[in-house]
Amino acid sequence: MGSDPIENMSEEALAARAAQGDDDAMSRLIGLITPIARARAAQYAGPRIPDEDLTQEGMIGFVKAVYSFDPAKGVRFRTYAYTLIQHEIQTAYQRMVNQKNRPLTDALGMEHELPKTAAQDPAAITDARMAYEQVHALAADRLSPFERQVLELRLSEAPRAEIARALGCDLKAVDNALQRIRKKLRDLF
Repeated sequence: MGSDPIENMSEEALAARAAQGDDDAMSRLIGLITPIARARAAQYAGPRIPDEDLTQEGMIGFVKAVYSFDPAKGVRFRTYAYTLIQHEIQTAYQRMVNQKNRPLTDALGMEHELPKTAAQDPAAITDARMAYEQVHALAADRLSPFERQVLELRLSEAPRAEIARALGCDLKAVDNALQRIRKKLRDLF
């Protein structure tokens, strides 16, 4: 842990350490930021658009924020992460509303296991750390090499068409890989 306990570090310092692979810093950030993603997702959720799906989309924005945050730009990490979370949730919401993924939006949602206020519960913060560790295990153990490449490029904010060009495949293959990744994440959580 070093001389600075994780609990006393600024979000900016946590983001820098998390981007360098510090799991404790990432877990702490997840605990701090997940309630924001859940709150934003709840504002868009409805009977056909589960807030859990939107929260997962928002957390993709969070991960992008961790790896692309630049403190030299003078923006607080929380503000930057909020912007990327909001963008990912809005994009997913639009995609769902436009029924581009009609089979997914027509599917029955899973029962919610935790009330919305659970995000503020210390147990939920512990769950967030476990979820982070599970995501790493998922990427290492369950995603195919192609899916790992797609996820890495997507997290670097590459558009789907650019991912397809970079990997030498068609857009449909990228879309299918992203759907498989989302399904594996949903199954994991």
